[in-house]
Amino acid sequence: MDKLRRKHPVASEQDDLAELIRSLSDGPDAVIRQLPSAARDTLMLLDDPHVSRAKLADTLGNAPTLMQSLWLSCTT
Repeated sequence: MDKLRRKHPVASEQDDLAELIRSLSDGPDAVIRQLPSAARDTLMLLDDPHVSRAKLADTLGNAPTLMQSLWLSCTT
């Protein structure tokens, strides 16, 4: 990270970039990652006991990466 700061001193003075550099310096255990929006939307639907299969299929159909992950987890 010091190398990055030296190469781009002006950029590293920007608040958002400085925060990003600090976060990256802390390592992966220090950063809490949020679920992708497609996963959050799907989980919200699953909380509804009255959700239709069509609505669930429509939501999942708009999230190809999530669908691929679900498919792979079901087939292995």
